Amino acid sequence: MKIDFAKMLDLLKVGLPAGFELMLNVALWGAILFWLVGRFGKEAQAATSAALSCTNISIMPIVGIRIALAVAVGKAIGRGRKDIAIKQTYVCLKVALIYMGFVGFCFFVFRDILMRMWSSDDKVIGIGVNILICAAIYQVFHAARTIYSGSLRGAGDTLWLAIASALGAVVVLGLGGLFIVEFFPSIGSLGPWIAATLSIVVVGLANYRRFKSNRWKRIDLFRRRAVGVVVENEAVVE
Repeated sequence: MKIDFAKMLDLLKVGLPAGFELMLNVALWGAILFWLVGRFGKEAQAATSAALSCTNISIMPIVGIRIALAVAVGKAIGRGRKDIAIKQTYVCLKVALIYMGFVGFCFFVFRDILMRMWSSDDKVIGIGVNILICAAIYQVFHAARTIYSGSLRGAGDTLWLAIASALGAVVVLGLGGLFIVEFFPSIGSLGPWIAATLSIVVVGLANYRRFKSNRWKRIDLFRRRAVGVVVENEAVVE
C-alpha cells in the first residue's frame, strides 16, 4: 500500500490548529483568568474556581453536541450536501441556546445556593455570586461559540478557529482584563470576569460571522489532484 504523504500533510494542516484551539480554550484561557484574578487574593481565586466548576459542568452536554455535529458536518460535506450541514448546525444551535439559556437563568436565580455548595466562607460566596452573574450572561454566547466551532471544525476551518480563540484569550481577556485591573481596580476580581465575558461574546459572534460568510464551503480538505491515466493505443490492422 502506497503512503500518500500529501494527504497526511493536509490532515496535519487541519489537525494541528484544532489541537492548538483546544489548548487555548482549556489551558491558556483559564491560566490568564486565574493570573488576573490572583491579584485580588485567595478568596477571589476560590470564588473563581467554584464558578468555573459550575460552568465546566454546564457546558459538557454542548461539547458533546459539538463533537457529534463536527462528525455530521464532515460527513454531509463529503456527500456534497452542504445544505444538510447547515440544517444540522441550526438544529444543534437551537437545542444549545435553549439549554444554555436555562442554565444562565439558573445561575442568576440560584447563584447564592450554588456558591454555598462549594464554599462556606462568606467572603468567597459574596465574590462568587457576582461572578455567576457574568457566567449567566455569557451562557448563550458560549453555546453559539461552541456549536459554530463544531460546524466549522467539521468543515476543516480549524485555522480560523485557532486564530479567533487566540485573539479572544490573549487580546480580549489578557490585555483587556489587564486594562480593567490596572485602570479600574475598584471593580475588584469582577474586572477579569467582565473581560472573560467579553472574550466569549466576541469569539461567539466571530464564529457566527465566519459561518454566515460561507467561506467554509470553499474548503477542500483533500484538494483535487490530477490523476495520471495510462492510455494504451491499440494498433488497428486493416
